[in-house]
Amino acid sequence: MRVPCLTLRALLLPLLLAIASALPAADGDHPALWRVDGGDSTLYLFGTMHLLPEGHTPLAPVIESAFDSSDVLVLEMNLSNLNQAEIQQLMFQRGLNMDGRRLSTIVGPERWPEVRSAVEQVGLQPVLLEGMQPWLAGMTLTLSSLHQLGMRPDQGVESYLLRRAGNAMEVRELEKFREQLGVLANLAEETQIALLMQTAREMDDLESITMQTLEAWAVGDVAAQERYLLETYSDYPDLYKALIVDRHRDWLPQLETMLAEPGTYFIAVGALHLVGEDSVLQALRRAGHAPQRIHGEAD
Repeated sequence: MRVPCLTLRALLLPLLLAIASALPAADGDHPALWRVDGGDSTLYLFGTMHLLPEGHTPLAPVIESAFDSSDVLVLEMNLSNLNQAEIQQLMFQRGLNMDGRRLSTIVGPERWPEVRSAVEQVGLQPVLLEGMQPWLAGMTLTLSSLHQLGMRPDQGVESYLLRRAGNAMEVRELEKFREQLGVLANLAEETQIALLMQTAREMDDLESITMQTLEAWAVGDVAAQERYLLETYSDYPDLYKALIVDRHRDWLPQLETMLAEPGTYFIAVGALHLVGEDSVLQALRRAGHAPQRIHGEAD
């Protein structure tokens, strides 16, 4: 079954794209957690959901235990290093049309009414998006929709872990916010338009897709998450390479450096980075390491 609206996550994957809730998992089940040992070092790899609704409770005990035993928290990127004004400035620098073209002109008169209708559906004025490149317009549309569903980045897993880390735990990041924006901004314009149009056409399905996604995540159903990954990018091989393959290639040397250093590292990245043939876990296996999934208490 093709899962609609996954292009919303395709646009947001490097930023805020995974969606989840605090629904209880089945007895004994929890989001997938993996462990890799390297002599005097240990990596815990945890697939996160970046946005959560209000009322999120602590993670499963096995995950909390792994976090408590760790010396360093490693995130895809650490937005706590930037204030909201800096984030918006970077997004506008990479996401506005510097050539003066309007979004409605880029999209074209036949497709623009669909975009305009979707924008109005989430309570925004279409004129606010006219200066944006299609990728930023799609992100704005998606985040506004998630906001209506009560999803907030400040209630997501990464925000929760940063609060748990406080000032007592070292925090690292695998890449910079500017780098992630560059991946999106460098997409071919036609790819950006295609993603924006599919996003606009599938807005009505967002809530049901949110529920499907969180159910798979909450019980650690990696097979379902892998299926979602493949369905998300099946029509966009260039996007898959840019957002998955290339980024994992850049992450691997950093992970291997951690495995060569004494210490315990809790690595929290979007859940879809830990499934599929091009996943971080498969990259570690090809490099000679042996990630093991944790089903019981963390050691």
